[in-house]
Amino acid sequence: MDTQQIGRIMNSTAFRIAKGVVAAIFVGNANKAIKEGQVFGGLSQLAVAGILGGTAAADKCPTNLVLGLPLDGEQARRELN
Repeated sequence: MDTQQIGRIMNSTAFRIAKGVVAAIFVGNANKAIKEGQVFGGLSQLAVAGILGGTAAADKCPTNLVLGLPLDGEQARRELN
C-alpha cells in the first residue's frame, strides 16, 4: 500500500465517522472511569476523545503531515484525486 492509498483512506468520510465514533466511546469510558474514582484515567481518555473528535469535526488529519500532504482534509483530497 503506497502513501496515496493511505492518504485516501485517512481522508475519507468513513474514516472521519470512525474517528468520531471512537471519540464517543472514549467519552463514555472516561465518564465511567471518573465515576469509579479513576480521575487520571478518565481525564486522559477525555483528552484522547477531544483530539480524535476535534480532528474529525474540523476535517484535519495530522497524519497527513507525515505523508507529505496538507493538514486540511479537503485540500488533501483534492491533491489525491
